Amino acid sequence: MRVRGINTPETDQRARCGKYERQRGRAARDFVRRVIVNVWLADGRDFATLLLATGHVLAYQGGRRSNWC
Repeated sequence: MRVRGINTPETDQRARCGKYERQRGRAARDFVRRVIVNVWLADGRDFATLLLATGHVLAYQGGRRSNWC
């Protein structure tokens, strides 16, 4: 998921500033790791429901995750 209006540091080989940028990228990633959101599309549809209906994701309500294999 990308958040409009921000540019986060890279965490991989795309980091132009090397180790410093990768460290900042990991810190940013870890800061938001536990954020859980509901996403509503402009037309009022729930994004998660759309992803489930199109088969792009599996349902998850906490606990053990389903296997993709």
